Amino acid sequence: MALMDSLITVLTAGLDEKAKVVIIGTSFIGMELAGAIVKKKPASIDVIGVDAVPFAKILGEKIGAAVQKVSLGIGGVAELA
Repeated sequence: MALMDSLITVLTAGLDEKAKVVIIGTSFIGMELAGAIVKKKPASIDVIGVDAVPFAKILGEKIGAAVQKVSLGIGGVAELA
């Protein structure tokens, strides 16, 4: 997982409270990135995906909704479906 950690470190290095972030895709990588970015407390995070709930087809709606809630934290916005 060192490669993923390095990628997230590089992608989040310049973020601050004024940042407005848009992530396209609700795959594992997109949601992992959203979870890392929310820790930087940007002004906003928008995650855009085609499904109403990430991972719903694979893990079911309840687990997908839990992943969405944890990944985005307080203040995150998901633009899904």
